[in-house]
Amino acid sequence: MSELWQTVLGIIASVGGASVLIGAVVKFSANRLVDLLSQKYQAKLDQELETFKGELDKQMESFRVKADKTRYVSKVRFDTEFSLCRELMAAAHTMVNDTYFVYPTRTLALESMQGNKEDKWGTATTSANHFLLLLRQNAPFISKEIYHAFLDLHDVCRANLDAYLETPCLRHMSQEAPNHELLRETEAYQRTREFEPRLNAIIEMLREHFAQMDVNE
Repeated sequence: MSELWQTVLGIIASVGGASVLIGAVVKFSANRLVDLLSQKYQAKLDQELETFKGELDKQMESFRVKADKTRYVSKVRFDTEFSLCRELMAAAHTMVNDTYFVYPTRTLALESMQGNKEDKWGTATTSANHFLLLLRQNAPFISKEIYHAFLDLHDVCRANLDAYLETPCLRHMSQEAPNHELLRETEAYQRTREFEPRLNAIIEMLREHFAQMDVNE
């Protein structure tokens, strides 16, 4: 055993003593610890970088979608189109309001219609004709989507005005109405309930349309 210790001590002495051995061990451990910490820190950085890249890609995609939807127009173009759509909306409201009273769906409106339906039909017909003329005159200056939405609204109103003409027995109460007239009247009342949702859909369409415009001063 004493010979073994002597051999070990001899090796230590040959490399500069115990302090040299301890220093070598500490240096090896420190380097190993630095390597481990560096690897862990690098992994964390890589993870954070991937997260950042993912968020950046989402933001860029959102920006591209918004840019694709944005329409760059001159102030003159914007003001002209805005004024036109506002005029169309006013005429559409008048048409819907007047046509509603030909086949009203609320009790109060029904009571107000007694003995006055033909006058209401005449007023509604005038409003619908005015609206259709205004729409067609300005068709080249509005989008196809907006044009067709307005046209569909007119067609629903016009269908009720036509139904009034196509139900003479109900209109004059001169005799018992045939079944096909009763069916036309039922369909007309059902269409009346479509007026408000269709008009509201156009309002939302116009809001989105103008929100997507970027005006160049």
